[in-house]
Amino acid sequence: MLSKGPYADLGGYSDHLRNTALSWIAFHRGFEVYQKPYGKLIDEVPFRHAVQEWRDVPYINAPGALLLFAPMAAIGQWVPLSDAAFGRLCLSFVVILAHWALWAVLKSLQSGALGVRILVSLFSWTVLIRAGLNGQYDPVWVGCGALMLAALSKGQWRRALLLFSLAGFVHYRAVVLTPFAWPAIAQLFTSRNRRDKAVLLLLGAAAAVVISCFAVAIGSGDLFRDTPALIHRPGDPLLLLAVGAAFIGAAIAVHLRDWMLVASVALVSLIALYDTQHWWHALIVLAPLLRVAVQPLRTPQLAQLSMLAWAIAIQNVWLARPLALFKSLGRFASGI
Repeated sequence: MLSKGPYADLGGYSDHLRNTALSWIAFHRGFEVYQKPYGKLIDEVPFRHAVQEWRDVPYINAPGALLLFAPMAAIGQWVPLSDAAFGRLCLSFVVILAHWALWAVLKSLQSGALGVRILVSLFSWTVLIRAGLNGQYDPVWVGCGALMLAALSKGQWRRALLLFSLAGFVHYRAVVLTPFAWPAIAQLFTSRNRRDKAVLLLLGAAAAVVISCFAVAIGSGDLFRDTPALIHRPGDPLLLLAVGAAFIGAAIAVHLRDWMLVASVALVSLIALYDTQHWWHALIVLAPLLRVAVQPLRTPQLAQLSMLAWAIAIQNVWLARPLALFKSLGRFASGI
């Protein structure tokens, strides 16, 4: 089920097509995609299905996304397709990634109380699939994060850090998973196993690349920040919601005596104050929620339900609504 709009998505977003075009450009120009505006580069390195939006902004996503969209870039340049057909192909690719992320979440929730698992799964489904149907590849890091948290709960330290590295390499907002990685880092740091040391070296290399790209990208922040940060709008009711939710989430984490969860909630709350209000950015609320839901043996059901309520509430800071997926699908169906 894809839209008949120019980009095949449900909301008129072109992110899946711009990521694909920039992947093709990066193959020829490398790190320049972070240094020069997209419009200048697409004129110098033509791509058959290039979109012309956001021409004054350099690439702002993590480097892993360029590799993620490389197959679509190759198909777009080498296989003769109409723009409409290619848009549907790219959107289908992102929707498949969203379903993979949903599978990862469901796999991480295989144990515990059935009722809580169903509610968390339904909430995850609404936010992940909505993002996919709008061309946002964000569900990929969430899927990696869910598998990482499941690995941590089983003491699979190397696997957890490899998944954490992949999540961060694909998307900057995976930073909210960082607190959960520390036990695994500590375990591997004290280990004498060469494989453990190799994983730590890989993690360090990935972090260095991602931080370097982010440092360059953040310098272009004023070009794409279309809404003032919430912290600069003291009269906005959303600020009160963000601050109140921060205290509630932290209180739940303290009650569970999970200090890594406290740190992750703090990161989510901090990002909420400074991030622009784009609804798909709200996927970061899934990290603390899944942390609690993946540990059923040590987590009371009431705390899990409280964390779910926290996630639903704080996502409204990004203007994300729980039933927005159904509204989008309804508008699409009415337009057929």
